[in-house]
Amino acid sequence: MQQSVLDLAIEKFNNHEFFDCHDILEDTWFEVNKDEKDFYQGLLHFAVAFHHLIDKKNPAGAKLQFSKCILRLKNYDTNYKGINIGKILKAAKENLKKLETGSSEKIKIPHL
Repeated sequence: MQQSVLDLAIEKFNNHEFFDCHDILEDTWFEVNKDEKDFYQGLLHFAVAFHHLIDKKNPAGAKLQFSKCILRLKNYDTNYKGINIGKILKAAKENLKKLETGSSEKIKIPHL
């Protein structure tokens, strides 16, 4: 059975392969209908935030990406396409607040 693109992106995220997750979501984002673009972009921004923070040591980039994630996902149901959007939004908001107060060492990466 072939793994869905979304499942593969989530697997990459959970394995802390944030840039690979980004690549998968970016390819998908270009091909989905208008109603789903914000969903895929929001997930993409969430992954890129951790890529900036963990891989590139760039908290300013992470803050920008967490903000974009929140903006893109805030209008989706708590559970959309089997993804817990509420959990992602909560993590994005909490991590953004920690970055804004200089507490980046306390950042938590959720398991999706």
